[in-house]
Amino acid sequence: MRLNKFFEKYLIGEFHGNEIEYEGLFLKFNYNKNTGEMEWSIDNPNDVSYLRGGITGFIDDWVSYFLSVTGSSDFYREMSRKQRYVNMIRSGAYINAVDREQFLKLAQKPKKYHFYDVKARLNVFDIDFEDDGAGQGLGINIHMKLTDPIDPNTGEKLTYNEVGERLRGLNEDDDFLEYIDKIFNDLANEIYYNHPTIFDPNNMYINIYPYFYTDDGKQMKHW
Repeated sequence: MRLNKFFEKYLIGEFHGNEIEYEGLFLKFNYNKNTGEMEWSIDNPNDVSYLRGGITGFIDDWVSYFLSVTGSSDFYREMSRKQRYVNMIRSGAYINAVDREQFLKLAQKPKKYHFYDVKARLNVFDIDFEDDGAGQGLGINIHMKLTDPIDPNTGEKLTYNEVGERLRGLNEDDDFLEYIDKIFNDLANEIYYNHPTIFDPNNMYINIYPYFYTDDGKQMKHW
């Protein structure tokens, strides 16, 4: 059966119409006979926060499932190359105002930073989200100021150049990454358990990326 006839008969004509409801989002699709593409768009009347990669991953899983239950799994590889997404954010996540405020408050719970040879007061002032483009990874970028940094061994004040040098290369230090995961655990758990349109615990992983700034807002180059 040709693809356009298949989608007319099964996907559009008999199975769910042309819309799928997913956790308050409405995912609408149309089969374009001229291009052979399956076009997807989002209707978000409930102002639901979502991760683009998570939604496209859900769509891929749904199409794969549909094609398998209709005995047409041979189409999956071809159709996965012919899906086009319109009316969606280009990358990263859309976070509504209520969720953004909650996430920021959770990120601001830790007030102290103390790892290895840097100790300081911690002030998280912003967060943002990114995906890996494949619907498998959620990246949480946390932007924070380190105020009044000292050497915990001597008690001496540190310049921000010295702090930057001590932070350099920590992105490859497993102990440091574990420390960051631990102090922001409340934020990660909230997203993990309560926001399925941002994070799917069955198919995704979370990475937290800290970005450090001086007290006057200048980013320290530590990666």
